[in-house]
Parts: sequence; structure tokens; C-alpha cells
Amino acid sequence: MVRVNRWLGVAAALVATGCISIGTSGNGAGTSPPGPPPGPQTAAIASAAPEPPAAPRVAVPSVATKDLPSKACMTDRERRYDLIVRLQTELSVTGLTCQWKAEKGKNLLDQYATFSRRHHQLLLDTQSEHGRFLARHEKGSAPRLFDRYRTILANEEMMVAGKYGHPDYCADRYAKFTEVVNYDAKKLDAWLEGQGKLRAKEYRACK
Repeated sequence: MVRVNRWLGVAAALVATGCISIGTSGNGAGTSPPGPPPGPQTAAIASAAPEPPAAPRVAVPSVATKDLPSKACMTDRERRYDLIVRLQTELSVTGLTCQWKAEKGKNLLDQYATFSRRHHQLLLDTQSEHGRFLARHEKGSAPRLFDRYRTILANEEMMVAGKYGHPDYCADRYAKFTEVVNYDAKKLDAWLEGQGKLRAKEYRACK
């Protein structure tokens, strides 16, 4: 009886897996003759859906130069100082706005502070010289006019961030931030030279 039960258990397993089939004849239950072996079965492989192409990065424009004194012309040196002010403003706003883009363990404001210390003398000279430039064309003291000008640029940079939305704004500005924030004096000077040529048409050059 034990052997029969064990055989029945094995037979049931074979039937379940399709290895044998149970047929019937006129005389009762019986085992049908084996048929041809089943053909190879091909597993259906679901093809992975292609990943959608990455959306192109939106080009976020820099703040326009309309806030400079309307009748002022600028030398190459004065234009360079203005570009430094604009860069410093962009870096600070990016540091405040785009920390979520930073690599783990990196703080954008700390990186900006390091940049400011590295170029401390250049930034001081920029504040002094650009303040005097503004004072030649507007009423007020050079330090006050410079502070007002930087505040205007910062507010307009924040408006750009609001207009384009933080994802697009930070994608653009974070790329510039990571490029520039570690520059030494030589690399920063070359970058400013390139920006001066790129944006020359936005400034009224002195003849």
C-alpha cells in the first residue's frame, strides 16, 4: 500500500507537469501511449520600453544691462568690472536657490564663500571701481550706488529664477556655478575675457 501511494504521488506529479497523460478506454482508466515530444517552447521576452530622450536644457538668459546708467559708455576695464558684479550675483543667488542640485556633502554657499575669499582683492577693487563709475553718472555716494546696483541685480536674478522655474533655472546656473566657482585668478581672467567678447554688444563702448 505504501508503494502504491508513493507511486500515485509520483504519477500525480508527472501528470501535473505534463510528462504523462491519463487517458480512458472502454475498459476504464489507463495510460495512453506516449505522444511525440513537445516542441521547444520559447519564453516570451517583453522588450524593455526605450527610455524617452532627455529634454534639452533650457538656456536661461543673463540679466540684461538695462540697469546701467542709460547715457554711460564703458571702457573694456569698466565692462569687466560689471561682468564680475554680475557673476558674483549669479553665484550667490545660485547658492541660495539651487542647493538641491549639489552633490552629496557639498554646500553651494560654502563653495561661494571660498570663491569670495580666493578672489577677495579683485572683488574689493570691483566694488570700489564700479561704485566710482556709477557715481560719475548718477547722484549719490559710490558705496551706496554700488550697493543699490547689486541689490537690483540680485532682485532681477531672482525674478529670472521665478520666471523659468527652479528646475530649468538651476540646471543652467548650476552648470555655470560648478564651472566657475573653483577658478583660480588666471582661469577667471580668461573666462571674463570670453564673456566680454560674448556680451560686447550689450554695452555701449566709449569711442
